[in-house]
Amino acid sequence: MKTTNYLANFKKNNTSQCGEDGVVEELLRRLNITTGNVLDIGAADGEWHSNTYTLLTLGFDVYAIEASDNAKKMLELKKSFPNLHPYQVRVDADKSSPNHINSILEKMNVPKDIEFMSLDIDSIDPWVLMDIDRLPKFFVAEIEPRYYPLDDIWHNPNGNRSTNPPQNLTGFGPMYKTAKAKGYRFIGQTSQNIWFLRNDLIKKINFPEILDVEELTNFNPSYLNAEDKTRWKNYYN
Repeated sequence: MKTTNYLANFKKNNTSQCGEDGVVEELLRRLNITTGNVLDIGAADGEWHSNTYTLLTLGFDVYAIEASDNAKKMLELKKSFPNLHPYQVRVDADKSSPNHINSILEKMNVPKDIEFMSLDIDSIDPWVLMDIDRLPKFFVAEIEPRYYPLDDIWHNPNGNRSTNPPQNLTGFGPMYKTAKAKGYRFIGQTSQNIWFLRNDLIKKINFPEILDVEELTNFNPSYLNAEDKTRWKNYYN
């Protein structure tokens, strides 16, 4: 059974890295969304490899979270775009922390109604998705594409970063399972990014259904064979 990755037909880059701008444009068109709120977690400088910069230029309110000093560049960007709302902070998975995602969103006055979310922390992304109290209509999340797709490889802060692939990142499995539990359907993939749409909106986009996640071959094919599967299963142990 072959998987239908129909979403990849719409790939186009303005500032995005792997065609995400085109996918966002198409999904917004099909959902009839022309304005609203956008959440970017792991926003870098707000423009470089950004999945939300184009929406910023179109007038969407972009709430951008970044831990590194790249966040300071967003303050300059805000001079041109008052609809940009940047915040420099490192998100914490601990629910009691003042830097837990929901505490941060309250501090930023992020509205409950979110059209699109870009999630790119490169570590605790599944925990953030699990806890977040906003339910964007659709979102994209970056994962490590060299892990076998259905292996349950979660971020391991003590993992070896120098291996190929590195051992400290998050695979497809945790994001897929967490999104499904939150009420989202997996709708496609662009390179290392995977896309989800809220279940109540599936009929609106009229995409062919993803038939079998196991058959996804756009993940680095050199790693997707039976021998490698066993190798990756114990990657974070």
